[in-house]
Amino acid sequence: MVRLTNPQNIPIIQELIDEFGTHPILDQQNFDFPIIFIDESHPRFEWFTSPDAPFASNTLFPGWISINQRLCTELRLDIREQFAMLFHELGHILDHTPRIGNGFQRELNADQFAVDFGLSEDLATGLTKLVESGRYQETSGDMNRRIALLWQ
Repeated sequence: MVRLTNPQNIPIIQELIDEFGTHPILDQQNFDFPIIFIDESHPRFEWFTSPDAPFASNTLFPGWISINQRLCTELRLDIREQFAMLFHELGHILDHTPRIGNGFQRELNADQFAVDFGLSEDLATGLTKLVESGRYQETSGDMNRRIALLWQ
């Protein structure tokens, strides 16, 4: 079972917990740590993320997800897009696919976790806003492939 926690009382996280905290998909997961959400006010926030990432998880701190509220506001991510991106990060934490050589598959697996919560279009529009902002830099075209798959 996945247990979502909000030690900093972040409003968007509380809304996520209120809406999805008892969802059956969370009950089906085999994860023994609580999921802890932090924002920019946390003293170790910079350990988790880059300034260009609205959300991030970090393998050094299993179960921790950071939210960059300033960037979410700048990108004009609505609440559903933020929920989708948070569940995408949770999907990374729960994914047991080996990391080396499986980057794109791991992204698809994390996307699927958000899709399972009915947030496919929200993830697609949120990722599109990130790409259009110029903050997400890649050359492989994988992000555009992911967005196209989310619209199917």
